Amino acid sequence: MSPESTTLGQKIKKVRTDAGLTQEQFAEKLFVSRQAVTKWESDRGLPDIENLKAIAGLFDVSVDTLLKDEEFSLTPVVESITLTDFHKGGRAKNPYDAVVLAKYPQATQIIELVRQHRGSFKETLIELATNSGGIFGLGNQFTDTSHNYFVVLPSRVLFVRVTKERVEARDYTGRTDKQTFVFGPSRYHKGRTF
Repeated sequence: MSPESTTLGQKIKKVRTDAGLTQEQFAEKLFVSRQAVTKWESDRGLPDIENLKAIAGLFDVSVDTLLKDEEFSLTPVVESITLTDFHKGGRAKNPYDAVVLAKYPQATQIIELVRQHRGSFKETLIELATNSGGIFGLGNQFTDTSHNYFVVLPSRVLFVRVTKERVEARDYTGRTDKQTFVFGPSRYHKGRTF
């Protein structure tokens, strides 16, 4: 390992502390013991594949991002807004689009994303636990009014979520093909491009 590389344990600790979670809170969200989290973070043990997928799901990153031998940042940039200050018109089909266009005028491409359902029971439980914890807040899946976007800037690519009260952006670390975008365990269909 190179001197600047980060171990899996260090990455797990980083995502947990960036999210403001104690080891106990993190363990509860993953349905594991606090001792398991301690072992993972101190590199005295490794999470099994199901727990690794659960960690990736909790923080909306890919398993590959956790396993890559490099530094990364998962901390979203959050800005408070008042959605009613933004109005549809031109390329903006709704106020959410207007927010993205106003915040990222230098974007070379903006794609609206439509979220797919995750599937497994465990992933659904993790999603519900994540939503109640507010990590990159998805809101309640039944009342969620957020809009998600894939935003290409000249120097980076972002995953952007707009709600009635805030804009959240983080570096896009997932994979994509022409129609499907994967961000952590979450999958999105390509919607409108504008």
